[in-house]
Amino acid sequence: MRGKLAMLFAVSFLLCSCSPEDLISKSFAATASTKLSSQFIGSWSLVSFTDKNEQGDTIHRYGEDAFGRIVYGVNGKMMVILMRSGRESQGEPDFFSYTGSYDIDEAAGAVTHHVEACNAPSWIGTDRVRTFEFLDEDRVALRPVEGTSELVWRREN
Repeated sequence: MRGKLAMLFAVSFLLCSCSPEDLISKSFAATASTKLSSQFIGSWSLVSFTDKNEQGDTIHRYGEDAFGRIVYGVNGKMMVILMRSGRESQGEPDFFSYTGSYDIDEAAGAVTHHVEACNAPSWIGTDRVRTFEFLDEDRVALRPVEGTSELVWRREN
């Protein structure tokens, strides 16, 4: 199981890799120069992933012990992987991953993920906007503007 997960992460990381030209992208370098933007850079592990059902109850789509990792690169690239721990499906999808570029709108308090590759084909070529809230220097909450979910991440590095 860990071997398959490592392989999936490696493939996602390769999709997120960049050319030397990307590393010196002037547009992202200007964005990354702000303190807020630099707070995103690095690898984050999932602390919790909650959502609300039609009745307003809190649910855990990937289980209470879901696995997840999101990586924001200094080059403006990102990747995310989410999966149900143990992958015992309960009628819900048990794995989700995508990669692409990102930018941060400090005034709106939002990060936009520009999806380039995803295991859900309908997401490819779309922009996914998440509001963010830094809970402390090592935890950030991301909330998709198009839903009721909240993902809390803890800095790994």
